[in-house]
Amino acid sequence: MHNYSRFLFLLVFALFACSQPSTGPEQNAAVSTGDIPAEVQAKLDTYIVQDEDALASLASTAFDESNSWSEYDVYAVTYLWGSFFPLGGGSLVWDGGTSVNAEAVMRVAAAIDFEAGEEILRDSTQPDQIQWISSTSHDLDGVSFLLLVKRGVLYFAPPELTFRTPPITFSILVDDLAHHASFHPVDHASGVAVFARQIKNAPCPHGYLAGHWTFEENTRTQGHFMGRWLARDHNAEGLLSGRFWTEPDGLRLFKGQVSGVVTDQVILEMEGTWQLTPHLTPVNCLSCRDVGYFVGRWKYLDGSGGGKLSGQFGYPDPTAATPELPFRGVWVERCDHYAGDNSWNDTSQ
Repeated sequence: MHNYSRFLFLLVFALFACSQPSTGPEQNAAVSTGDIPAEVQAKLDTYIVQDEDALASLASTAFDESNSWSEYDVYAVTYLWGSFFPLGGGSLVWDGGTSVNAEAVMRVAAAIDFEAGEEILRDSTQPDQIQWISSTSHDLDGVSFLLLVKRGVLYFAPPELTFRTPPITFSILVDDLAHHASFHPVDHASGVAVFARQIKNAPCPHGYLAGHWTFEENTRTQGHFMGRWLARDHNAEGLLSGRFWTEPDGLRLFKGQVSGVVTDQVILEMEGTWQLTPHLTPVNCLSCRDVGYFVGRWKYLDGSGGGKLSGQFGYPDPTAATPELPFRGVWVERCDHYAGDNSWNDTSQ
């Protein structure tokens, strides 16, 4: 509704070419890729972000350090629901969710225009489901997420991703998500737009981050973090530490360093920004608090290279006796794949 609430590093979407303008769809007649109305595609275009590393980071945080997303097919999916056309479009209740009938994991990347205190993503004990509370009136809500489907599993029927709400329910074959765009009308003004694509492993050298993010005061404006800098095989390459704080203008920054595992010699430095995302805190989850993300850049002190990093913190162990919040993330080293990519010079990425 009011804001596109970004959670860590958001999804990469490259939409199909624009179609001809349309005054509105026929009710309940699904529209395929080439026939998506221009008004609908324009709304989808609003939420396109270009960052392959962000997707790799989010996929990496779907598992603990003993597992890897290399065994999964990964799809970036966006649902956008509500009123797309200027005429009509009354109030609709969209309380519902999405699920898949496969061995899979879903990770939310962003809640789109959810109003704080009124609309939320709900806690789900099932890793293959996302649930929400949502209503629209001449506006839109939505969610972007990663769907990770394990390879090599035999099913009685082809797996499907299902969108289920009171106004409309529909399913899409998982195999079709590799390159998919569709619009599913509810009435002459409202419906559900879907865009999906398959995500590949990071093309450059990369690894992981893991540790604890600790706030030092109840206002949640500053604190410190400690953890490990991990190689792609999850072996520790260094120990990381640093601080995060909030500037007078509200900008949230962090700065840290990584030293050797055996010696305390600093080998690289990192810096960037962090954000709290309370709209993603699951409802009725007393142990879930201070959910947030961080994005930044790192560089070797000897000048031999550097790259990007990103991750998320929150969801502490409810039995833990300390205020430490676990964090996980990914680092990616710049390589020839990014030659000419100006985003490497932007610390806000």
